[in-house]
Amino acid sequence: SKVTFPWTMIDKITPRPSKSVEEKLEKLGINGMEPIITGKNTYIAPFVNTEGPQYLVIEDDFPNGRPRLEKSGVYFTDRETVEKVERMKVCTCLNPLHTSMAVFGCLLGYTLIADEMKDREIVKL
Repeated sequence: SKVTFPWTMIDKITPRPSKSVEEKLEKLGINGMEPIITGKNTYIAPFVNTEGPQYLVIEDDFPNGRPRLEKSGVYFTDRETVEKVERMKVCTCLNPLHTSMAVFGCLLGYTLIADEMKDREIVKL
C-alpha cells in the first residue's frame, strides 16, 4: 500500500536532433522524422539522439523490491548520496566546465560544441 518516488540522477547529454540519425531512420522506412524548428530556434523531433549515459544513480527506496538494474551498472544508494552526486555534476564538475566552454566558443564564433571540441586551444582550457 506504499508508493515511493525514488530520487534519480543521470549523467547524459542530449544534443539537438542529428541529421544522420534522421537519415538512418528514413533508410529503415520510418518516415516523418524531420525536426520542427520553433521561432526561438529550438528543435523538436520525433526521435532523440543521445550519448550513452556515463552513470545513473537511483535512491534505493522501493517498498516492494526493485529491478536488478545494478547488473547493468546502475548505482543504488540513499537520497543524500544521490543529491551529492547531482551537486557534483551540476555545480562543481561537468556543467560549469561545459558552460564556460560554450561562452568561449560563442566569443570565438563557434555555433556547435562539437566544433569547439576540435579546437585544441579551447580543449586545453
